[in-house]
Amino acid sequence: LKNLLFPSLKFEIRSKKKPEEIASLLNEECTGEIWGDGRFHGSATPAGFKLTKLPSRGSRNSFTPVIIGEISQDGEETTVNIKMRMMRFVHIFCLLWCSPLPLLFLAGIFMSVTDGIGTGHPFLIIPVVFFASMQLCLHIGFWRPAKKTKEWLETWLS
Repeated sequence: LKNLLFPSLKFEIRSKKKPEEIASLLNEECTGEIWGDGRFHGSATPAGFKLTKLPSRGSRNSFTPVIIGEISQDGEETTVNIKMRMMRFVHIFCLLWCSPLPLLFLAGIFMSVTDGIGTGHPFLIIPVVFFASMQLCLHIGFWRPAKKTKEWLETWLS
């Protein structure tokens, strides 16, 4: 249910590269500035990384994923466990956006029961439309950059 409301993605990459080499590759693509010239904002160490994909110049996507990775080495092979999730600010915003919706929906049910079916329709429809529009924004805004970033990470780190 949590993944339905707030999209996230977990996957694993196996690589022949050493953890130090992986950290170096990721740091080359990072910038310390939020509007810098790198592909990501954040940093990487041989133990792991936390990155945020930077938007293209002139664009903004609040739904872009936060990328958290743990790097471990098993003999000659390195395993990178990656989790992509929404920013905490977006979680809070969505919860605030949806907080009045259950009350509106219950008011619609109450009005439909007490005053007849036709009177509660707006209070039944409006919460569904608000929730659906939020979910549409979340999933389109998250999955497009998440899929591109996953492909890029698999190519670079494999």
